[in-house]
Amino acid sequence: MVAQMKSKKAARAYMNRITQGMLGSSEGDRILLTREWANAITDQQGVYLVFAKDTLVYVGESGCIRKRMVDLLDSRHHQLRRNIGDALFRNRRGFKKASSKDKFPPQIEKLLETYIRENLKVVAFPIYLGRAEIEEHIYEAVKPVYNKKGRRT
Repeated sequence: MVAQMKSKKAARAYMNRITQGMLGSSEGDRILLTREWANAITDQQGVYLVFAKDTLVYVGESGCIRKRMVDLLDSRHHQLRRNIGDALFRNRRGFKKASSKDKFPPQIEKLLETYIRENLKVVAFPIYLGRAEIEEHIYEAVKPVYNKKGRRT
């Protein structure tokens, strides 16, 4: 029992060290939303953080960060795009909610792309062990505005 408590304490200390290091790294790459940009991101597994100014707005994990950034190019493939579009543009004329099957209407997609390019940066961290746990730890610590944990659409 004592060994188990020590290992839990050590695991929490490890997660806290990684989380603090990651959250202190908001100097990321501006999101350009092009294939060339996405293909320049690491193809390693890990955790990625999306910042608006210096505020963490989304945390995600992936077995291949590059493929996940390619997903960010299409509203059908990334929840972050759908969450931002819904939060910022739902009151616009012609708005229709995007899903994993349907994009936003073209005028909303254009507004969304402009917003992402002008406001968001991404920082990617290769993590080989425990990336889901680290993502969850960061989510619990910060509760980023565009994460909707537990809801897949």
